[in-house]
Amino acid sequence: MVTAIKRDDFDIITVVLGSDTKKIRTQDSIKLIEYVYANFELVDIGEIAREDFETWRRTNQNRIDVTKGRSNNMSLDLGQQIYRLISCRQK
Repeated sequence: MVTAIKRDDFDIITVVLGSDTKKIRTQDSIKLIEYVYANFELVDIGEIAREDFETWRRTNQNRIDVTKGRSNNMSLDLGQQIYRLISCRQK
């Protein structure tokens, strides 16, 4: 039995195999879904990357020397992210 559900942009797909009856498969699928929603949360990986980069930039910007470059100054930038990456982590 394959079940797909979406709550607040949090998609879950469950696959239950080997149960004796359809009723048991349905109950197992519901238990899996409820477990995931109770124990995991969505995380915006892009936001975490931006925060970590800013911390790194503040720490390292004055430690980088440019020699024989077109300019003695440089700009440290993470750049634009094309995709908004979402993952889940245990609460």
